[in-house]
Amino acid sequence: MSRTRVVDAGETILAEHGEASVVGNVIAGVMRMTKTLLDGRQQIVGLVYPGEFFGRPYSETTEFAYEAATDVEICVIDRRAFESVLARHPELEHALLLTTLSELAFARERSLLLGCQNTLERVASYLLVMLERRRQLLSGAALESHKLVAVSAISRRDLAGYLGTTIETISRHVHYLSRRGVIRIINASHFEVLDRDELLALSGLAQDDLKLFGAVRVVAMPFGRPVLTIINGAARSEDRVF
Repeated sequence: MSRTRVVDAGETILAEHGEASVVGNVIAGVMRMTKTLLDGRQQIVGLVYPGEFFGRPYSETTEFAYEAATDVEICVIDRRAFESVLARHPELEHALLLTTLSELAFARERSLLLGCQNTLERVASYLLVMLERRRQLLSGAALESHKLVAVSAISRRDLAGYLGTTIETISRHVHYLSRRGVIRIINASHFEVLDRDELLALSGLAQDDLKLFGAVRVVAMPFGRPVLTIINGAARSEDRVF
């Protein structure tokens, strides 16, 4: 019933207030969830990473737009077909409900934290989360030094929209962290973390707070074969995912 699709960066998978035709999982790449206001302003309300579920079961329309922030590979299934599977398998429906409730709780706590943080703290938090995702991704790799690199898979423009700030502010904070010796800028999307403890202190977060930014959703298993193993919100697979 499911099929895989490759979507180019910038393309829309599900339009805001459009037909909720499919649900699915991200296999590789990153999707963004966006909301557009009446005056044309757009806000990124969430990012969907490999292994995470997207779409809106039990609804004819979508509340947000789901777009490819990078080139993405996705596994999709017709929404109505997915709902019929849930109806036949109550244990799966129950698991989806528990996942949704957990996700809602994470979202509430995450919005509280982001609302209290200044822009430097948000940038530091984002780098920590990306570092943890990649460290877990490469947990079986022999090259330990590679695990201390935070990789931003989305553009600076998308990152600014996600963190509620500007591209210029992000650039200023990244260079500030570099001058302080907290990170080393490798290129526009790769940052070696030189002092993780200091980065955590600058984020204003406790270690346990990081889990709020990497909540586990649904493991992608198209055609009965596991594609990713999700552990604490990170994907254990090839580094191509990020």
